[in-house]
Amino acid sequence: IVPRISICSIFLIYSFGLVTIFITRKRLFATMDKLKYAERTNHQLFYRSLTVQMLLPLAYIFGSSLWFLDVVGVVHSRTLQRSVLTVRNLFALVAPLINMYYIPPYKKFATSYRQKYGS
Repeated sequence: IVPRISICSIFLIYSFGLVTIFITRKRLFATMDKLKYAERTNHQLFYRSLTVQMLLPLAYIFGSSLWFLDVVGVVHSRTLQRSVLTVRNLFALVAPLINMYYIPPYKKFATSYRQKYGS
């Protein structure tokens, strides 16, 4: 029963999160139509960042699928058992990197830091 609960919780929680992101994205897009040009460009940057971050749960589905292969018994591997945790920890790294790439103040800071201290 524990594997079934784990599978349900993984897919239900992240499905709910993905739906929430779609709703937030739709509301932001509707709000952007009502804004002036200067404000609209700032909101478009957040919109792009949010759009790219919507792809993050797809990586979790990949890790969950590998874990599921081990639970079902198709393949037995400790690496597959830990793949969900590994992918989950990558979210904490990738989400800020997406913001640094799409939002100009963060991008400017990251670029100047990299030039100052080398890459």
